[in-house]
This record gives sequence, structure tokens and C-alpha cells, in this order.
Amino acid sequence: MEKWKSKITKQELTAGVEAGEGIVVSGNRKGQLFALDQATGEQKWTAKLSGAILSPSLIQSGRVITIANDGTVFAHDAATGQQVWAYKLPNVQFSLRGQPAPVRLDERTVLIGSANAYVYALDIISGVPRFQRRVAISEGRSDIQRLVDVVGDPVVSGQYLVTTSFQGQVTVTDLATQRVVWSEDASSTNSAEVADDKVFVATTDGKLNAYNLATGELVWQNEELLNRKLSNPVMLGQNLVVGDLDGVLHLINPASGKLIGRAKTSGEVRSLRVIDNQLYVATRKGALTIWQNR
Repeated sequence: MEKWKSKITKQELTAGVEAGEGIVVSGNRKGQLFALDQATGEQKWTAKLSGAILSPSLIQSGRVITIANDGTVFAHDAATGQQVWAYKLPNVQFSLRGQPAPVRLDERTVLIGSANAYVYALDIISGVPRFQRRVAISEGRSDIQRLVDVVGDPVVSGQYLVTTSFQGQVTVTDLATQRVVWSEDASSTNSAEVADDKVFVATTDGKLNAYNLATGELVWQNEELLNRKLSNPVMLGQNLVVGDLDGVLHLINPASGKLIGRAKTSGEVRSLRVIDNQLYVATRKGALTIWQNR
């Protein structure tokens, strides 16, 4: 069931979507950040960043936290769109074109994954760094083979931090001790989903893997969607949902990994987000649709 549809830019919406505190936020490759009224889709404010916006913002504590592709983290006032602070991540010589979304750790802290395989924790009010941890290692010999970007959003589940990386690993870190609990080789540029004590990952070659959250044991693997440029997997109600290059949304049983249904949206699915049991689908054509779980 579609609620509203809003054409906000001629440019592709490269950033995916975030909603909260009464606004919906997205951005484009020119570094324009757009805030819309969550109820009506009307534009509230825009801001210009220092680089392309390739991932959703985080809306928290009256702040909109956004990462530009040049590695600068921005904080804007959610109500007015005014910039509050900026933090520059370390430069890397080579990196994938992509950027994970900022992720809430707690009321005052935001987690940022970076192209140097580290995760940084920043104070959301002041932008001051709190800690940093390495979450992936590369085995490659050439500069390209050594790329080990954290491109998918880090996921916080209880005491665990779950990260994916390109040509690297799926890694679970204990936030209390800041030690790695387990790490399994898998290449992914998408965020993992964590539910029912499992970690769900869509790999770069189109496999869907489910790992035991505590041990890292592979529970199941689905190879029916190989090379379909899968989106990040998300839980919508009782089902796991993943989008593909043809705009098809696939429904999967999270216990077994079996395909149980599909729905069609328009254009290649870029990102999936579930907010308040509604599925926000952003496509490469710049269309945003909202699906309700019936």
C-alpha cells in the first residue's frame, strides 16, 4: 500500500532514506541533502555537503548526521538544516565508491564505518571521537585486491557490533570488551541484518548467508539469486526481504533460507529500510516507495 510519492530531484537519489523526528531525509550525488515532511512529503529544508551523498543519514537527538563521499561526517540541526559540526575521516589512497550510513550506538554516540576498515564512534552533540576499532583485514597483494572498505552500515544488536566489508569479513565485535567475537570471510558491500540470533548477509556475488550471531556458524546459504546485484536484506514482519537489479523484492523464510514470494517495484533496488513496520524502497531511478506489511 503506497502512502505518498515525491519527486525531489532530477538527480538520482544516491543516498537511500532515513525517517525520524517528523522528517524524511535523502540526498544525491551532487551533495544536496533534502529534508521532507514525513506526513505529507513536502520539502522542509536542503543543505549542500562537500561531496556526493551515497548513504542514508541518521536522525537522532535533534541532529541529522550524514557522511559525504570525501570522508567528511556532517551534523545538521533537524529542525532548521543548519550545520552544527563536521569531522574528517582519515584519507585512503584507494576506496570503493560507497559509504556506510552513520549508525546509532546510544543517545550520545554515532558509529561511522570507513574505507580503512575501521569503525569510529563520535559524540553526536559535539562531533568529538570517542573510540576506534579495526573490523576487517585484507589478504590481497595488489592495491585493488587490498581494498577492504566497510561499505555496508555497521549494525548494533545488544552488546554486539556486526560489520561487513568488501573482500574482507563478516565480523562481530563485543562492544563491552571491544574484542572480536568471530570473523568469517565473505565479501559484501551491504549492511547485514540481525534478527532471531542470526546475522543475514547478501554477498557481492549474490549469495544470501545466515550466521549464528553468537558463534559465527553458517546456519544456511541461499544461491538462487546469484549475480542479481542484491540489496541489503531486511526483516519485514516475519519475513526476510531483499531487492535486486530488476526491481524485484524477494521474500525469504529467515529460518530456512527458502524463497516464499516476490513483489515488483520500479527500477534497480538501491536500498531497503524498515521504519515502524513500513518498508522504504529507494531505486536507482530516484523513486521512493513505501510498502506496508499486510
